[in-house]
Amino acid sequence: EYFKIKVALVLGYNGLGFHGMQKNQDVITVEKAIETAIFESELIAEHNYDNLKKIKWSRAARTDKGVHAVANYVSCKLSITENFLDDELERKEIELKAS
Repeated sequence: EYFKIKVALVLGYNGLGFHGMQKNQDVITVEKAIETAIFESELIAEHNYDNLKKIKWSRAARTDKGVHAVANYVSCKLSITENFLDDELERKEIELKAS
């Protein structure tokens, strides 16, 4: 069982290998990498994956191809399970790497 919670993510990243922040088809973007990492962490339901509107995704900034960011902000609703809130899992970090 899970509950939805609105969260704010503060992101810093090296933009090399990415085609900007905003999700675009057929290219690697920061948003797509973040969405995939969150999905693989089981914080987005499968039926909501690949549709950011369904999770109320909102970004505070955009970057162009190859541009780095120190602090970009994203808000969204995530599906949190009780297990995710365990201390051990709270310390889990998601690494985003450009393929």
